[in-house]
Amino acid sequence: MSEFKILPCGFRLLELKQVESTNLTALEYARKGDRGDLWVVAESQLNGKGSRGRSWTSVPGNLYASLLLRQTIPADKVSTLTFVVSLAMFHVLKNIAPDAEIDLKWPNDVLLNGKKVSGILLENHKPGGQEQAIIIGIGVNCQSSPHKTTYPATCLIDEGISQKPKEFLDLLIVEINKWIQIWNKGENFVEIRQAWLERANGLGREILVKSPTMELRGIFENLDENGFLILKMPNGQHHKISTADIFFSNHNKKGA
Repeated sequence: MSEFKILPCGFRLLELKQVESTNLTALEYARKGDRGDLWVVAESQLNGKGSRGRSWTSVPGNLYASLLLRQTIPADKVSTLTFVVSLAMFHVLKNIAPDAEIDLKWPNDVLLNGKKVSGILLENHKPGGQEQAIIIGIGVNCQSSPHKTTYPATCLIDEGISQKPKEFLDLLIVEINKWIQIWNKGENFVEIRQAWLERANGLGREILVKSPTMELRGIFENLDENGFLILKMPNGQHHKISTADIFFSNHNKKGA
């Protein structure tokens, strides 16, 4: 008997109790030659990771899932998958909480009433010379959220939204499948980019961009064709930012 559940969209689902991380489990399956379209979900993680190597608090009650894709995608298009997943997450949240304020924060966060409610970790591997393995790790704070985070965090229950991890995942699987089809291996990132910008927090406003090697303040002007943030400096020059943390001014955070 297969250990996988077959899902309506043609995906398979592997449900586990506790893992080091769902991304690592997905990678292990890729190394064994798994064909992909595999969701891995766990009740808790011992060593969950967020973006830029940060730890991701992984207590029971929240959603911890990873999607393994085996597709050949141009290297400069892979990173744009984060915008695909963000859009899918946006629509799930709008479906279950239509009156809530939901925004997208560059590059890969979803904000619920101004606070971070989810995170996305994208990894690109080519295990043992096999076909490309793209792993999309997703965490959603359903029942609890971490404290002392770089950016304020929240969870669904604290915002008055009662949604179990499995219920959220059922909706997310359908939305991600839809938006991946629209994205079309990055060939149609133009449409994804426009849809993401329409929901972006801070667009057209002053933001602070921080990384271990720089700190810049300017206007969040646009995204380029690869999803890089275009920052307009006070002197009129433009910087393209590939990865960093961004912070908004205290006033009027919502973009135009």
